[in-house]
Amino acid sequence: MKSLPNLHQELERIRPENAKELLVQIAEQGSAQTVPILVELLRKNQDAQINTQVLSVLSSLRQVEAMEILVTCIKNEQDVVFRSILLTAIWANTFSLSHHLPYWIALAVSAQDSQTILECFSILESLPVHTDARLLADGMAQLNDYATSLAEKHPWRSMYFAMADALQEIRQAQGENPDWEAGKAEDLKDFIDFQNNEA
Repeated sequence: MKSLPNLHQELERIRPENAKELLVQIAEQGSAQTVPILVELLRKNQDAQINTQVLSVLSSLRQVEAMEILVTCIKNEQDVVFRSILLTAIWANTFSLSHHLPYWIALAVSAQDSQTILECFSILESLPVHTDARLLADGMAQLNDYATSLAEKHPWRSMYFAMADALQEIRQAQGENPDWEAGKAEDLKDFIDFQNNEA
């Protein structure tokens, strides 16, 4: 594998024809040190084919340290649109980041755009069954309280209820609250209808 400075230089000059080979090498190495380089490449690059491949590498990270660095990049990102792209790599990854549940909820509640809310919903839906029950209970309460505080016709209200339902589904899978009934599908449909009308 190439050294980090050489890798950084090659990524600066990446082209569609050499992107796949170089990104496969990075994915195989899976080094946490490459995450910030890939994030910057994704930010600066205008080639959709390369960006798809970079996002694929970020979505398949397998090292704890690499995933934590990606989460840190997301937490520090100020550009809402770019942050949403990075969030895609989180929910697409099978790696468990359930200990960051309070952050995903805080991000969803503070979001000013429907894309961030939808990405956070996808992350919550992909949480594993072994997620800490206390985090789930706290998250459900926070999301339900926030959704209830919104005006009844608020366009994102149903999405916050759907997020709480997603956490409730995980709790049900853990054997708690066997009488739970999903309202998530209907809530999600309402939100998607709103998002399509907003576009």
